[in-house]
Formats: sequence, structure tokens, C-alpha cells
Amino acid sequence: AVSHKDEVTAVRDAMSEKSNQSQFERDEAINKLDRAASDLAGLREEKQALEKRLQASQQDVEAEQRGKSGLEKQVVQLEAEKETLVMNGRADVKTLAKEVKRLRKAIQNMQAKEETFSVEAEELKQNLLERDRSDERDIARVKSILKEADNLHTRIN
Repeated sequence: AVSHKDEVTAVRDAMSEKSNQSQFERDEAINKLDRAASDLAGLREEKQALEKRLQASQQDVEAEQRGKSGLEKQVVQLEAEKETLVMNGRADVKTLAKEVKRLRKAIQNMQAKEETFSVEAEELKQNLLERDRSDERDIARVKSILKEADNLHTRIN
């Protein structure tokens, strides 16, 4: 039979084995807990970094939206300016068309006057030529009469 001492030793050995096993499991659990705490700290740091990136991205989006809004306002303003220029351009075109029409009519009137003056100038030129010829005939007649008078005067004397 087993002695009481052997039983106590066996129980002690079993308890020591269980204590060692428990100590090992406790150490293993503490190590797992430390790793989990370390992993959790790392995850928290990653989360904070991601939150900072998210905040920066949101700020970038807001800045882009403000920029887009500003550009949209510029587009609206430029469209309004374009419309004004188009309207003014149409008015200018109408004004220019009226001015061109007026100038063309003035040119036609001037051409008509020029033709009238040309005809009058030609008539005056013809009248002057006829007068010069008439004057030359009159001078020739007067010379002839003077010559005849001189001849008569010479005969009388």
C-alpha cells in the first residue's frame, strides 16, 4: 500500500504540477493580454491617424467646394457679362447698320450731285468754248471793220 507520505508527495506533486500549469496559463493569459493591449494601443493610434486624415480630407473637400462655388459664381457673372455684351453688340450692330445705310444714302446723294455738277461743268465748258469762239469771231469782225475804216479813212484823206 501506498504510504501517506507518498500520497502527500503525490498530491503535492499534482498540486505543484497544477500550480505550474496554472502559472503557465496565467503567464500565457497575461502575455495575451499585453499583446491585446499593445494591439489596442496600435489600433487607437491608427484610428487617430485615420481621423486626422478624415478631418484633413473633409477640410480639403470644403475648400474645393468653396473654390467650386467661387468658380460657379464667376461663371454666372461671366454669363451675365456675355449676355450684356451680346445685347450691346446687337444694339451696336443695329446702330452700325443704320449708320451704314445713312452713309450709303449720303454717298448716293453725293454721287448724284457730282453727276449734276459734272453735267453743269461740261455745259459751262461748252458755253465758254462757244463764247471764246464767238469772241474770236467778234474780234475778227471788229478787226475787219477797223481795217475797212482805216482803208476808208486812208481813201478819204
